[in-house]
Amino acid sequence: MAYEVAEKLGIQHRFFLGTKSAGYDWLNGFIRRNKNLSLRKSELLSLARAHVMNRKDIEEYFSTLLKVLSNNLLDKPGRIYNMDESGLQVNNKPGKVVATKGSKDVYTVTSSEKGENVTVVSCCNPEGSFLPPVLILKGTYNKLEFS
Repeated sequence: MAYEVAEKLGIQHRFFLGTKSAGYDWLNGFIRRNKNLSLRKSELLSLARAHVMNRKDIEEYFSTLLKVLSNNLLDKPGRIYNMDESGLQVNNKPGKVVATKGSKDVYTVTSSEKGENVTVVSCCNPEGSFLPPVLILKGTYNKLEFS
């Protein structure tokens, strides 16, 4: 990106013309000059998930959730269970990115085709009761009893 900016603005530089990149020495100097930045390892975020993370959809979700909970459930926390699933990519390694120091969420958007996924499903309620976690692995054989 630094190469492209320098070229667009007509700034003289010693960047690599073949690879059109600034290089590690320039990046280290840039981070030293900008104390609020650091080199961080990013988390993977699929393109599909990145598109649905917007204010409108999130506000709509919590509005619907409040309506459901208000229907005689708020005073019975033992009947409210939260289920969550997390997809863990087995073969994919995220790269490093430059981010503001102290950033909690640092992502690299990837396609979902890379690597193999293992899904972990967990379920608990506000009283501390929980169900045993479930692992969903990639399967190759279809058993008739699962159809």
